[in-house]
Amino acid sequence: GRDLLALDKSPGLRRRAYRSALDGTLQPYTLLLPKNFSEPQPYPLLVWLHGSGQDDRSLPARLEQLANGFIVLSPKARGTSNLYCRDHAQADIREAMADVLENFPIDRGDILLGGFSMGGYGVYRTVYENPSPYKALIIWAGHPNLRGSDIDFLEEKNLAGVRNKEMFIYHGGRDRTCPAERTLELVEKLKLKQPKSGIGRS
Repeated sequence: GRDLLALDKSPGLRRRAYRSALDGTLQPYTLLLPKNFSEPQPYPLLVWLHGSGQDDRSLPARLEQLANGFIVLSPKARGTSNLYCRDHAQADIREAMADVLENFPIDRGDILLGGFSMGGYGVYRTVYENPSPYKALIIWAGHPNLRGSDIDFLEEKNLAGVRNKEMFIYHGGRDRTCPAERTLELVEKLKLKQPKSGIGRS
């Protein structure tokens, strides 16, 4: 009569699922609990969006070290290449977050959103649609205007959601899949309205 998987809150990786309000299907997500995890202490939450061709199980190996002390949620977002703008991807992010908030001790004032490549675009898109939960943003090699997406984040009118957020943007100059020039263009746009920000180029 006990759900042993639901009761297991030991540190490390595990895969969970929620019952989707959209169609009643079980939708999986990956969760990483920190090494020092101990209830009921509240933990910061990092919501991590995967890149194209991947799914929630593709958390970077080093993320466990980089996000030490965080609970990390990686939503599947119902597909591997949906640009986080199709196939109910945004609803899946919200529902996965709701399941984690209900079942784990999260500091709701300390929720970060990050992503790699397509997931970097997903960060912009997610904040565009639902900015309120997120304290800060992390974009690794994220293109602000992926082919096939319907919103261009190089357009000023689409940047309102990110302007009041702390941001860390990283993009390698030799990236041929998502050219860094578009990210630099975005950074310059953000700097024009945020002259005292910590955004810079190294």
